[in-house]
Amino acid sequence: MGSDIRTKVELVDVTSVDDKRILATYKTTVEINGQDKPACVVENLAMYVA
Repeated sequence: MGSDIRTKVELVDVTSVDDKRILATYKTTVEINGQDKPACVVENLAMYVA
């Protein structure tokens, strides 16, 4: 407890599903200050619809 954390979000990929939908893949990393390994690494998917 009491440690600083930081979150980094990286856009990994963007794919056109069809003429109205785009799928974006993000990698989210949560780091704890002073630790060698990340606390959490997640792949997020977001569907954008026009």
